[in-house]
Amino acid sequence: MLGKKSTIMIWQNFSRSLGSIRQMCTKDLRVCLEEKMKAMYQQEQQHKFLANKVSIWHVPDNLREVKPRAYDPHFISIGPYNHGSSNLQGSERLKWLSLNRLVDSGEQTGVELHNLIAALQDIEDDARACYSEDIKLSKDEFVKMMLLDGCFIIDLFRDLKLNNFACSSLLSKRWILSVVRRDLITLENQLPMIVLRKLFAVRRKSTPELLLEELALRFFDPLMPRSPDILRQSINSTIEGSHQHNFKHLLDLFHSSISLRKVKRCKEPHMYWSVSELKEVGVKVRVLGNSQPLELKFERGVLEMPRLQINDHTNSFFRNIVAYEQCHQGCKPDVTTYTH
Repeated sequence: MLGKKSTIMIWQNFSRSLGSIRQMCTKDLRVCLEEKMKAMYQQEQQHKFLANKVSIWHVPDNLREVKPRAYDPHFISIGPYNHGSSNLQGSERLKWLSLNRLVDSGEQTGVELHNLIAALQDIEDDARACYSEDIKLSKDEFVKMMLLDGCFIIDLFRDLKLNNFACSSLLSKRWILSVVRRDLITLENQLPMIVLRKLFAVRRKSTPELLLEELALRFFDPLMPRSPDILRQSINSTIEGSHQHNFKHLLDLFHSSISLRKVKRCKEPHMYWSVSELKEVGVKVRVLGNSQPLELKFERGVLEMPRLQINDHTNSFFRNIVAYEQCHQGCKPDVTTYTH
């Protein structure tokens, strides 16, 4: 048997060894945690960097489930989210027709196909980064999609301008124009503005015309009609503000044109009152003439607001703008507040 002294020495050596092991484990755990923290920080920074580029989202489920068809295109697909949809294949021929009309065909106003392709290949990565979802298309497939979708939009705007925005020779029936306008304002049916600008810039070298932003705003004006002078003011202020606000897509452009600018913003209320409820407490409601779509005035118990035209696409139009405001943190929820 070991003596008492030997037993104490063995125990002391064991304690020192156990302490060393614990210290080593603690050190290894600290190193492991530090490496994990560093990796997570880098991932978060990368996520924030990419998130700042995203401007086209899928509609949140809590909004879509209320009225799913309000967010789906009914006639033509634009961008990758609805690309290849079986119910939209009938309109694909219009994209090829537009490409043929824009590409050089022996006319002075045409452009060469390789110039359009090269222009889009240069921005392919930036265009992909605009979408919140990973796009499962090859480089060539993605560029082809951007080319056909973008040429359709540019050709439609150009054609409408020639016809004073009343009708289009590209669309065979009058009713199609309003459906296309509705489809081009839906959140999931957007093409990055950098794509449209690239195509428009190549096209404009051969035929000088109105700015892309002005063509787009005139095209979308029937959604929330304004008088000619108010529309002109809105176009001018939107174009002037384009240096500070880099428009992401057509929905973003139109949203900016109807948003309130020079107003004092307060904290968003948690409760809203309908017009019927306001009338019940004695508030009088009158039409505010010759004003911006979202402009409101309240003085001495009288609420003045612009006249709103309601049609088959009004519900879808408002729902998609609200969805955009809910997805884009830097976007003021003016339409969300207005519709409440």
